[in-house]
Amino acid sequence: MDTNTSTPIAEKSTNKSNDSDNSVFNLKWIFTTLLATWPWFVSSIVLAYLIASLYLRYTTPVYEVVNEILVEDSKGNFSVSDETQILKELGYKSNGDNINNVMRTFRKKELMVEVAKQLKLNIRYYEYGRFKTTEFYKNNPFIIHIDTAVLNKLEGVYAYVMKFDKDGNIKFKPKGAEQWSDAKLDEPFHLPLGADVEITKSGHPLHINSEYEVSVASYDVAASVVSLKLDIDRPDKHDNSVNVSVTDVLPDRGIDVVNTLMKVYEDANIKDKNRRAQKTIDFIEARVDSVKSELHEVETGISQFKKEEDFTAPETQSEIFLSTTSEYQATLSNLELQQKMIGDLEDYVSLEFKKTELIPTTLFIENEGLTEALTEYNTLLTQRKIKLLSNQEASPVIKAIDQELEGMRMLVKSNLTSIKKGLSAQLKETKQKVQQLNSQISQVPEKERKYLERSRQQAIKQQLYLFLLEKREETAVAKAATTANITVINEAWNNGTIAPNKSRVRNRALLIGFLVPFIFFSVRRLLNNKIIAKSDINAQSDIPVLGEIGHFKEEDQVAVKRNSNTALSEQFRALRTNIQFLLPNEDDKVILLTSSMSGEGKSFVAINLAITFAISGHKVALIEFDLRKPKISKNLGVDKSKGISGYAIKQHELSDIIIPSGIDDNLFVIPSGNIPPNPAELMMQERVDTMFTELRKEFDYIIVDTAPAGLVTDAILLNRFADTCFYIVRQGYTYRQQIQLANELKHSGRIPKVNFVINDVVFNRGYSYGYGYGYGYGYGYGYGYGYGEHGSGYYQREKSFVEKIGDRFKKVFRKRRFK
Repeated sequence: MDTNTSTPIAEKSTNKSNDSDNSVFNLKWIFTTLLATWPWFVSSIVLAYLIASLYLRYTTPVYEVVNEILVEDSKGNFSVSDETQILKELGYKSNGDNINNVMRTFRKKELMVEVAKQLKLNIRYYEYGRFKTTEFYKNNPFIIHIDTAVLNKLEGVYAYVMKFDKDGNIKFKPKGAEQWSDAKLDEPFHLPLGADVEITKSGHPLHINSEYEVSVASYDVAASVVSLKLDIDRPDKHDNSVNVSVTDVLPDRGIDVVNTLMKVYEDANIKDKNRRAQKTIDFIEARVDSVKSELHEVETGISQFKKEEDFTAPETQSEIFLSTTSEYQATLSNLELQQKMIGDLEDYVSLEFKKTELIPTTLFIENEGLTEALTEYNTLLTQRKIKLLSNQEASPVIKAIDQELEGMRMLVKSNLTSIKKGLSAQLKETKQKVQQLNSQISQVPEKERKYLERSRQQAIKQQLYLFLLEKREETAVAKAATTANITVINEAWNNGTIAPNKSRVRNRALLIGFLVPFIFFSVRRLLNNKIIAKSDINAQSDIPVLGEIGHFKEEDQVAVKRNSNTALSEQFRALRTNIQFLLPNEDDKVILLTSSMSGEGKSFVAINLAITFAISGHKVALIEFDLRKPKISKNLGVDKSKGISGYAIKQHELSDIIIPSGIDDNLFVIPSGNIPPNPAELMMQERVDTMFTELRKEFDYIIVDTAPAGLVTDAILLNRFADTCFYIVRQGYTYRQQIQLANELKHSGRIPKVNFVINDVVFNRGYSYGYGYGYGYGYGYGYGYGYGEHGSGYYQREKSFVEKIGDRFKKVFRKRRFK
């Protein structure tokens, strides 16, 4: 019968069916690994959570301070103020005070510097603690006084460490230095930052001999720090609300920063608006003086005309003509006025020394393109003046703005030229209509006609003069009532801690605590080159796995006893049942056990398999045919002086070497005898054949423990007597590539009837998937082969350093436990 075709228990598995089991991240492996190694996962998670708690305990929290403002946009929304409306009537619009511009303006360096100056953010105080450093704000125990002129010129950052004693003495040194210097409270002393300073107590508790740090930075550095922590957000794009927030480890300081920034912005915005309004007033004043002079000349001419011509008043007919042509004259006067204003504006723009001054927008010319061009020009000019505070005229930043200004001036000139052409066309048309009426007026007496011409010039000048006076008053009123383009809806408030995020830190700690052991076991499995699971064998061989034997922790090699119900006993009983299916014929009695190398548990499996058959009522012979390094006789306490080696050379008879085991009446042991120098030759003796023939007649089962087939040929020589062969594989000990040896023995026909038995399976760590293999068998690691005093032998895998250390700890542990 071919025992390798199929069996009810051990089935062949294809490589395809085992792909999922053989992969690193299959669900079965994950589940069984979690069950088997849960103490590792729990310990890792607890440790990670503890580290996270310590991190949260000693990490300085960061707070978010928020306020909400309402911004007036460029379209006049959000309650357009009266002065803004007046400026619009004058044609002098704001320089793009829309929401986005306001949001960008908040980040201006000049504003940040002013905030740093008002709150003295360039000087910071710290106290060193055992585990963390504490920063002070308004509760610092001492104050360092530095001259304002020195702070304005300061560059970079200077940090000093200080200690105080109860007598008012101070020891200080630059941060990172070794040598200390001496000073006293309330007395000036010199610091390397280039100035004499004085330190006084603030009234808050000062800890004697504690180390404090004072950091003195330039206003630019302090402003940069504030700017980095500033965030401006527009939560709803459909309204004009803006949220201004600052992150800080000290919420009180953050609140002061936001509130001060609002105040500084409002002051700067009002100042800018007033400067623009004053520029408009100055322009109007210049025009009033010019028009006043022109009006005086016209009125003087009229008075002189009346005196010279002895003219008193126009006749009734002339009044009728004047009344008829009033509409045309008004239109003509308005067009001439606009033309005059355009001419003046052209002259203003063309003046070289006016290039760095704001250009008043057209006072009453409704032209959107010109207004936008002038507004953009004024915006750039304002930016240029701000940049000049921190840059030279020759700097690239100023030159870039100058190029943009020159382009905008050319655009303004182009718009003025276009508007001027349009006004000229309208004037020409209006004048033609006026000329038609003038032809009728010319028929009146000469004196009346000359008077009417002078009166018309007077009316034009007078109308312009009154208009300018009205706008001057309106602009002055608007300037006096100027307000900022923002309204603070809510003062700054502490919005709570944003870092560290406690829930996120704890959740990540739990995740990391889980992932660390998971990754460790995954990498260990991925890099493992030993047999771990049944699937590792099925993936490389078509030889069936007949059974799996669990880990045995005791020193005694007898794991199966009569009436025992341990898990290991049941596993050997299951293996016995499988063998009975495997060897159904009465003549199939001989079972050969071999392996790839020493230490895989052949003797352990052979002893307990023989006991399992014996206690079931079968007469069993256990043959210790490992003539190189016999173990069975030693483990069972059997005298091996009479054994196979003596029988083979005719020193003993067969009946002399069959010894009762002392464990069960049905179990007999045939020891190896003295270790021979030529084990292979002895196995080829005719008396060995005779022995197996006689044993088949007397015993129900014959179990043969032989040397590893991967090292010597003993198993191949004895296979001629075997009805089946068990190839022992030890979990976590046998290398995967050694499975190919069993394949070769089968396919070459040298051991055709072979089945795998997996030994030392750690079931309590996942079925056939455990790591942490036990090495507690009685045969231990010292399993080596040799010929005793002859000093020769074959290869035995050398234990690693880690395995040797593990052995040493296990031996110590066992000794203490047995004591």
